[in-house]
Amino acid sequence: MTLLQARLSDLFKSLTPTTDYTVAAARIVDGFESYFVDATVGAVGVASIAALAPCRAAMLAALLPAMAPRNNAAGAFQTGIVAWWGATAAASAAIWITVPVVLGATLPPSLGTIAAALAPVFAANRTAQFSRPTASDMIAATLHPLMLGGFVSQGPPPTTTPIL
Repeated sequence: MTLLQARLSDLFKSLTPTTDYTVAAARIVDGFESYFVDATVGAVGVASIAALAPCRAAMLAALLPAMAPRNNAAGAFQTGIVAWWGATAAASAAIWITVPVVLGATLPPSLGTIAAALAPVFAANRTAQFSRPTASDMIAATLHPLMLGGFVSQGPPPTTTPIL
């Protein structure tokens, strides 16, 4: 299975609101893991949930301080997701066990645009106070395309395969 926008939207819809940053960050990480576990390299899926532990840890460590400033939701999402993908690159050989073996990963090129892309979505939601399903769909429609375009290098012989 590949990364799916509908899955990401469903995960946002299922998040229970809280004012506790620690709880909120943990819920976001849980949701992102549930979305990312469907990522494939070619036809090969994530080896196990345990293989994503470094990604979880990196995202949580990045989210907590990024969520503290008020009105930094878009920046916090970018910080957390970039940390997740950075850990994914480092742990890619354990995440996807393929033949030929995974040598490393290249991150999706749009990760640096997450905050700028999400900021107007969050602002529109604050203004219009969309329903939770509508807001979740809008966030997922903005965020999901930015998750695409990552590659892993495999070898020998060296090849590249998209992370979907």
